[in-house]
Amino acid sequence: MRLTRWLVVPLLLLVSVVLGCSHQSGVPMGTVKVQLTDAPGVVDALHLQIVGVSAHRSGGTVESGDTTEVLLGEGWENLSSDTTSVDLMTLRNGVTSTLAVALVPSGRYTQIRLLLAPGSDVVVDGVTYPLQTPSGLQSGIKLIHGFDVPAGGEIELTLDFDAQKSVIETGAGAWMLKPTIAVSSH
Repeated sequence: MRLTRWLVVPLLLLVSVVLGCSHQSGVPMGTVKVQLTDAPGVVDALHLQIVGVSAHRSGGTVESGDTTEVLLGEGWENLSSDTTSVDLMTLRNGVTSTLAVALVPSGRYTQIRLLLAPGSDVVVDGVTYPLQTPSGLQSGIKLIHGFDVPAGGEIELTLDFDAQKSVIETGAGAWMLKPTIAVSSH
């Protein structure tokens, strides 16, 4: 009986994604997948503690067949609230790490946001330094990039983090994160 329950839930989720199930208001749904990769850098390791991934919905209307429906108002859709610890230096040469996969209302989105937690650090010449992450802990790192989530379909976003340009040593010997991240849609 327990095994049956474990099989039914994933199967129902898969069917709802394939059929483009409706949100509470009858809005068609689609899937957003967010992956992270890195360009080469000069640091030994760059550990980020990511505790949230979200996408900003622009609101408006969506056409579905011969009808036009009003979408939910604009706002942030939570894609993941799982804690993910990632060393960006391991994500090179096409290697990615999936940060989130979520079913959201289809339509136009304008931003991705990564919320960081305390505990991020950088390793330079074998020495570990705490990484200051201004605004990453409060409002998150916001990446302006428009994309459309198709009804019943999937959009994949790749966040290409450039550690070389993103990690800066301050005059006081501290290390600060000033993210340089390119976003591409597939």
